[in-house]
Amino acid sequence: MWLKYIVKNWLFLLCIYVSPIDLLGQHYMVELAPGEDLFQAVGQKYGTGDVLVSGKFFENIYVNDLGHPYFNQDEYKKGHIVIHNLKFEDLKLKYNVWDQTLLVQRNKNSNYKTSYMPPVDFISEFVIDGHQFKKCNLNGKGNCFYEEIYNGDMSCLCYWEKDRSESAHKVSFMAHKFSEQKKKFYLISNGTHYIFKGKKTLIKLFPEHKKQISKYINEHDIKQYKLTGTDMANLLAFCEKISKNG
Repeated sequence: MWLKYIVKNWLFLLCIYVSPIDLLGQHYMVELAPGEDLFQAVGQKYGTGDVLVSGKFFENIYVNDLGHPYFNQDEYKKGHIVIHNLKFEDLKLKYNVWDQTLLVQRNKNSNYKTSYMPPVDFISEFVIDGHQFKKCNLNGKGNCFYEEIYNGDMSCLCYWEKDRSESAHKVSFMAHKFSEQKKKFYLISNGTHYIFKGKKTLIKLFPEHKKQISKYINEHDIKQYKLTGTDMANLLAFCEKISKNG
């Protein structure tokens, strides 16, 4: 009996993790009609159903925590996700920056909504609320998601994170709290990546334009601790412009 149970479940897992591999290298796009369920759409178009988007259902373990682990806001935002080169449009997503997972909201009907977590290994990129993320390995933590900030002759990616620590705000049981969202910028030039540490990083990359870069930073009152993605993109565009102009 136990052998039968093990074999049955092993075959189930094999189907989940092996079947999608056949789609690698092929490029598909799945556009959802308004209100159409992602599971249903994939099953109808490709006959694979939940296999492509399988993942565990979300259980909210943060309900008693102070703060939240999500990117920007604790709200589902419109976006798309790429799983095994299949692009799923018109989804509602949450990005958990603390544990690097993605939540996809599934509407079974107008009165019942649930969320699931696709296997992170299957996700190559996603967009949430206009922010583009892709998977890279830059910080020694393995493959993580980074926001694309700038893409020119050089590129810039941003790694977002939060810390979770014990908190005493609940007296009857152990609770936790989340830190404010933190960011770290990475510059990629000629296949090498650099952690952005302010003006000195740019001067290292553009040594002949030290004075111009310093002047730009001073005139625009750029401070590393409050640097936004837009500020960074504008700064890199300026550096590349003066570099090309000599």
